[in-house]
Amino acid sequence: MINYKHSFLVVLLLTIFFFSNAQESIYKHYGVDEGLPSSEIYDVYQGKDGNIWFATDKGLSLYNGYEFKNFDINDGLPGNVVLRFYPQTNGQIWCYTYHNQALFYFNETFDGFTAYKYNNRLQKEFSPSSIIKSCFIDETNTIHIGGTNINGELLISKDGEVTKKTY
Repeated sequence: MINYKHSFLVVLLLTIFFFSNAQESIYKHYGVDEGLPSSEIYDVYQGKDGNIWFATDKGLSLYNGYEFKNFDINDGLPGNVVLRFYPQTNGQIWCYTYHNQALFYFNETFDGFTAYKYNNRLQKEFSPSSIIKSCFIDETNTIHIGGTNINGELLISKDGEVTKKTY
């Protein structure tokens, strides 16, 4: 004897399953074949203009929704292994390069890259295993830096004076 309630339930569940899987995914995969310089992405930042920046082991990549534009040391980066983005309230986006232990920045309205003028002081204060995890520019243009193997907070004033705060 056929149980019509069970048959109806099975048909209903199969119909729901079929239509729920019919939707297209809203995600799109991008990789080296689509224009990224590397498959190693360390950080992602979306600017106010909608463009998306990728920090990779082969420089920075800018995606405008249609194509990628890639930047490396030939375009003014102090190093190719870019680990992080640190957006600031003044419209600058600061970045950190791993092997050179150097900071640089670019403006929200992109017009090129600028190396931090006191990178040499950073490198003197850092051990080879130091990695910047946070970077903040305050209202006096003092840069506050924290991270792995930094032992507290490193402050560098706009005049290059270095101060350490240990906690």
